[in-house]
Amino acid sequence: MRKYGKPIEGKVRHFQWAVLLLVIAVLLPTVCLLWLMGHAVENERLAIRQKLVDSYRLVLSDQLRSTDQEWIERIRQTEILLSGPPPHMLPVLVENGLADGLLVYDRESNELLYPVVGEKAAAPDWSETFRTASQLEFLRADLEGAIAAYTRIAARQDDSEIQLRAAASVIRCLKKANRFDEAVAASKVLLEKNEEPQSVESARLLFNIRLGLLQLMQQTGSPDFEEELRALAAQMMNPLSFPVEMPADVRGAVKQQMLSWVDALPESFEYASIFQQARALLAAEQRSLDASEQQVGLFQSPKKISRLPGEPPVFSYSLHAEQTTYVILLSQEKMTAFFEGALGDFFSSDVCVRIQDPERRLIYSTQAVERAELVRLPLSEYFMGWTITLCPSDDGFFNDAASKQAVLYIWTGTLVILLFLAAGAAAVILVSRQAKLNRMKNDFIATVSHELKTPLASMRVLMDTLFEGHYELPEQVEEYLKMISQDNMRLSRLIDGFLTFSRMERNKCAFTLTGETVEPIVQAAVDAMRTKLDQNDCTFTLQLPGSLPLILADGDALALTLINLLENAYKYSEPPRSIGLTVMQDGQEMVFKVTDHGIGMTPRAVRRIFDKFYQVDQRLVRNVDGCGLGLSIVKYIVDAHSGSIHVDSRLNEGSTFVVRIPLA
Repeated sequence: MRKYGKPIEGKVRHFQWAVLLLVIAVLLPTVCLLWLMGHAVENERLAIRQKLVDSYRLVLSDQLRSTDQEWIERIRQTEILLSGPPPHMLPVLVENGLADGLLVYDRESNELLYPVVGEKAAAPDWSETFRTASQLEFLRADLEGAIAAYTRIAARQDDSEIQLRAAASVIRCLKKANRFDEAVAASKVLLEKNEEPQSVESARLLFNIRLGLLQLMQQTGSPDFEEELRALAAQMMNPLSFPVEMPADVRGAVKQQMLSWVDALPESFEYASIFQQARALLAAEQRSLDASEQQVGLFQSPKKISRLPGEPPVFSYSLHAEQTTYVILLSQEKMTAFFEGALGDFFSSDVCVRIQDPERRLIYSTQAVERAELVRLPLSEYFMGWTITLCPSDDGFFNDAASKQAVLYIWTGTLVILLFLAAGAAAVILVSRQAKLNRMKNDFIATVSHELKTPLASMRVLMDTLFEGHYELPEQVEEYLKMISQDNMRLSRLIDGFLTFSRMERNKCAFTLTGETVEPIVQAAVDAMRTKLDQNDCTFTLQLPGSLPLILADGDALALTLINLLENAYKYSEPPRSIGLTVMQDGQEMVFKVTDHGIGMTPRAVRRIFDKFYQVDQRLVRNVDGCGLGLSIVKYIVDAHSGSIHVDSRLNEGSTFVVRIPLA
């Protein structure tokens, strides 16, 4: 085979150069076209960008004028609600969504009027008034006597705080006596009579009475529990439930106590939404207390928004009355809601909105990822130093816009490129196909020449020996004739294989499928291989049960299949050889299993073993004749019988070929 190596390598090199020239001929104009298209689209993109910038700048300017009007309207609504005592203003502002905190200063003295932090007052000494009743309740455990004593105190005293404390003590004793219904009724009556407490201590007592009522109703499973919870939420939002002089920190502590109890309710109670406004009001009061320590708003320009130091962000603006300065506090959520309402047209478009304060701190952004700015404008005269920036919502924003205008470039270029690629691909396929055909032709001619020459040369040498009389014993003549016969049979099988392959390629190899007996087919295959299988260096095992059912097959073709498999087992085994043929029934199929303990195959070889002209790597096997058609013929015959063939092989351990043919 070496004499064919150099010409083939030269042809491969010529083929590679031809393919390379075709690739260059296609790629060079394609690259030039792509370069031109890239510049055209880039120019179009820049033009689109400028148009979009001008358009968004104009629209945003109009929108910002509208934002000014909305801010003015918000201030007007706030000014309307700024009337009455400061503690009563904040709940109304919070409920209307106009503020998240409030500071009130005297305009002349700059004194903080709200919120006011109170000093801790000493608890009133009522020990003498309640001594007898307390002894009856706690020392003697005389609950009935204690109830009567507390009732007399409430009836005789004019002080409203003493009356409330005595009434609360009566309710406590009723609970201890397990007179729950009476305790609930007394609590409701007391709360209805004292909706507007007159002192700080009275407000504390009334909230504690309502809390005790709720605890009792929860404990007894009262159906009015939810209604009473709503009453607690309303009481916390009602400004009249707290005296005007009640310090803000005390008011907040009472509300926090109530909310802490609500938060401790079991998960089965879903009343969080009822107290949503109450929580917002408590947060606003706490925000006001925190801001009061910084003297926020004293030197702030009227109606101009600014950001307070610290986190979380809190914003403020001031409003001046005749004698009072009001500082309105707004949370980050309120500012976000305002911007979303005022700039709603941009929040659903293809741009990202970013708002920054004078220190370039980010106030709001519709996207977490920072992108190159498109338009930047001052936000509003009421937001001094603040800026609003529009950015593309994604990196392909301009490309998408430009592609709509450059669609003609893209389609034209795409069609031209496709034509180039199609022409180049067709040329490469044709050249590669022709080269492959030439290579297969050369390989086939070389293989056939070698396979035909070997038996012919052997036969010629033996015939010349006989003709010239170069032998001594008559037995040698018989031996030489047997060798000539074997070479003749080998040559015949080789030619039969070529003819069968030729008919397969032209789809003219027809099989006659009839009900066939298995034994004659197997015996014919074994007899054809008898000369090799009966040699001393070969052990052949045949397992052929009797009374096997008929199979639907062409007897000669199936015998040829078994011959090829047995011959492969012999060829690819080294002495001492061990070959087996097992025939058995498996359901509706007849199984033919040919086993050897030869050189085996790699998984890669197993995947290609049925390809035409494929042979196992010659580095693994020496002096093996054949041209790689046997197993491809076997696969063709098995497929024609609607059967299947499976190979199980391990390198240096052997191979097993399993053929399955349907029963008749």
